[in-house]
Amino acid sequence: MWLLLTAFGLHQLQSVASLDCFSCGVFLSAPTAECRGVVRNNSCAPQNYGCLSVIGQNSDSTYYVEKRCAEKSDDLKEGCIDIGIRGIAAKQCLCKTDFCNSSKILPTSTSFLVLFAIASLKLMR
Repeated sequence: MWLLLTAFGLHQLQSVASLDCFSCGVFLSAPTAECRGVVRNNSCAPQNYGCLSVIGQNSDSTYYVEKRCAEKSDDLKEGCIDIGIRGIAAKQCLCKTDFCNSSKILPTSTSFLVLFAIASLKLMR
């Protein structure tokens, strides 16, 4: 139990120092509204404002997809807004927790932490 609490505490300390966001794109004509290929997990600089996700559907049913660390110059408020980008309607969302600009793929560090917690709980029984 102590090991689990220590691992969780260390993870929380890392979260205070930086924010982790999914990063992919800009994809101008992705086949789905998700990132294509390998999704990068970026540790954003402390001065970054949050995680950003911009998704819009093109007239040919492909998608504009962009996920990254938001910057103060983006001048955004937390939540989602409708925007126009490259001539299409899109939804731009800003959030402020680790990996909140979602993806279907879990980052390796988070996957490991979840598996470690489950294994620890099963061993304690």
